[in-house]
Amino acid sequence: MAKEIITLQYVLKVEDQITYHKYLMGSDEVVMNTIKKNRMLFTIVIMVVAVVCTWWKTKTFEFTSIVITAIIGAILGYAISHIVKSITEKSYMKLVKKKISESRGNKDIPIEITSTKKGLHVVSEESPKLILWDNITEVVETKDQLLLFFGKVNAFIIPKRGLEPNGLSLFKSETENYCSKFKNRKNLK
Repeated sequence: MAKEIITLQYVLKVEDQITYHKYLMGSDEVVMNTIKKNRMLFTIVIMVVAVVCTWWKTKTFEFTSIVITAIIGAILGYAISHIVKSITEKSYMKLVKKKISESRGNKDIPIEITSTKKGLHVVSEESPKLILWDNITEVVETKDQLLLFFGKVNAFIIPKRGLEPNGLSLFKSETENYCSKFKNRKNLK
């Protein structure tokens, strides 16, 4: 049972939601492993293509030239895959920012979350909601935010900026007491 009722009041900014989406992009280990595997495969393919092209052009199999070409091909393949990944991430984040801005009109949303014996009572512009403790599946703390997940992707975003550290830690410990899981992940970069 709740020892005390804790209320957090904060303003959710567009930047907070963008930070949350950056967290989501890097938090799925399966996706990240697939991206790493594809980058490695692309690097190897470029390296092999560079070696075959060198051999085809020179019609000789000199060990030194093949090794140097393989190294240059590996560096080139890694650089290209890194550039493609960066461009993709930037494009995705621009799309996310545009969608958030369109749906919210670039305005900040004042939010009040109160922990009660039944769950979290959330008051925002939309309407008051009660999220039962059983529905909160995970609490994740990042460098900038406390995320209360109530599904695989849906979460309440509580930015640490502007909140008293005491109030936030009390709220986090109270939430941990009720939640079925708690996982502390690496800080966002």
